[in-house]
Amino acid sequence: MKKVLKRILIILLGLAVLVVLHTGFYHISLRDFRSQSVQEFHQPDLYTVFDEQGIAYDEESGLFLFSGYMRGTKSPSPVYLVDKNLKTVLKKINLCKEDGSDLVCHCGGIAVHDNLVFLAGSTDCCLYIYDKSEILESADNGRVLCKQVFSLHVSDQDKVRASFVGVSDDGMLYVGEFYHPLIPSLRGIIEHSFHPSSGKSTYSILVGFPFDASSKFGIQPEPAVVYRLPEYVQGVTSYKNTLVLSRSFAMPRSKLEYYALDEAFGEGSTTVLGCEVPLYRLPEQFKTIKCIPMNECLAVADDRVYIANELANMPIIGWILPIGAEWCYSVPCYTK
Repeated sequence: MKKVLKRILIILLGLAVLVVLHTGFYHISLRDFRSQSVQEFHQPDLYTVFDEQGIAYDEESGLFLFSGYMRGTKSPSPVYLVDKNLKTVLKKINLCKEDGSDLVCHCGGIAVHDNLVFLAGSTDCCLYIYDKSEILESADNGRVLCKQVFSLHVSDQDKVRASFVGVSDDGMLYVGEFYHPLIPSLRGIIEHSFHPSSGKSTYSILVGFPFDASSKFGIQPEPAVVYRLPEYVQGVTSYKNTLVLSRSFAMPRSKLEYYALDEAFGEGSTTVLGCEVPLYRLPEQFKTIKCIPMNECLAVADDRVYIANELANMPIIGWILPIGAEWCYSVPCYTK
């Protein structure tokens, strides 16, 4: 019995040492991030089954909207409203489909423009569109119905898996795909693979739709631009001709990358959703910030980039690795 206890103690001590070393490694590797970031407020619904994915900022109301899904349940996907100035969650909204049934979806991204809220439909290959005023005016834990569904599926060979969404300050809604080379369900479709004679191959795309108030969807039905994306992109935002990508998967590879869009390389055109669309390759990033693991989507407010983080709602990892993932951080809007 004493030998068994001794072995258990040795194992526990070894694990404790590994945790300390691992935490120390992360704190050292995140020094640059700490020097540039601000802890704005706690992420919504901490240490629950809420799996945070998307973030958007509504300048008119001064509210952040967080999207995601309820991990391991069949509960409706929620949106949380966070007051930017009060730095607190005001309420939770349960999302519904057009027919009133629960929307149980990954909801990998959220974007706001005028009176519309766009939700990334993930493998549903669509955008779920909601009335912003209905979300803002709903009671806490209320239900809001989807107003429109914008299809991103023409055929199995011509579709866009909406992993995340983002807005630009020049009137564009971006819809992007996440790609992971080792997970079959996240490899994208072959039509979005590009293998240039020089340069790196890519396997996913970012599609830009101009906002259009005359359209019932709030955006033009035909995409206006396509960018080739690297792997592991989780979110996007754009400002002052600068594109910012959030790249991460699990614990490693978490960073923000800043790109000057006026330096993007034209590569002819490609077919997306039945349309011939100009195709661009991103230039080398001019700025990179290594971040806390499991970055997700991004939003811009007051010249700062706010970061949603999935690690915030994984209590076991958070307790074992206390690196401050419970916070929503912001970093500067760098330009070239």
